[in-house]
Amino acid sequence: MPIRTCIGCRREREKSELIRLVRHEGRVVIDYRAKLPGRAAYVCPKLSCIKGAMRRRRLARALKSDLPLDYQDLPEEIAREIKRQIFSLLGLGARAGRVVSGWNGVRAAKGRLELILVAEDASENALRRFARSDRAFVMFTKEELGRAIGRPPRSVLGLTDPELAARLELELERYSDVRGREHGHRQGRT
Repeated sequence: MPIRTCIGCRREREKSELIRLVRHEGRVVIDYRAKLPGRAAYVCPKLSCIKGAMRRRRLARALKSDLPLDYQDLPEEIAREIKRQIFSLLGLGARAGRVVSGWNGVRAAKGRLELILVAEDASENALRRFARSDRAFVMFTKEELGRAIGRPPRSVLGLTDPELAARLELELERYSDVRGREHGHRQGRT
């Protein structure tokens, strides 16, 4: 696996662990799928690294740009891109029958669950029951979780597929890190 250096913390990491940024028409574009042409810079999916990249023109230097780059909203844009990826994975999982939803669905799949996602605005009872698992994340709203799987609002989702759960866990951790862990968290690690 290719190694790249984060321009925020200057640590070397595998390319797949970093977020690729590309200069395009005077703007910084998040190349989440690493497909866009052009000179790229890499940053860890952590708020501290993103802010570090924005200081002292590190990002502009890495992209070899004399243009004043518009990247003040970069942390929010990265968070939106990660959130889009999370909802895409949830939608794919739901269509493949790998996501169970709602109180009864998650309870019925109890022994098969690889990951649980509980809405931040879920009832106290749902939070108490489901969020205490070390495989649970508390994130997003009921409306957002329902929309992600093409259903009405849902307080809790469960993933039964280990591979999908591992991919989603990575993205949920990234989202939480980019947001500075202010929005959502993994239970047992907070």
